[in-house]
Amino acid sequence: MAALPETNLRVNKDQLPSTGIPVRLRRKTTMYAHDVPIRVRGVPHETGYLGDTVH
Repeated sequence: MAALPETNLRVNKDQLPSTGIPVRLRRKTTMYAHDVPIRVRGVPHETGYLGDTVH
């Protein structure tokens, strides 16, 4: 499983809609380490009322 680094996204959130944020996903096994560079981009959209949530 891979997860995006929360600190990197929080610090560079202004870059999401324009150039994106370069992120390196890493998976380690006992013998190998696999790195995959990706670029995360966001698209701004209007938010609105989505209804009540039921707990």
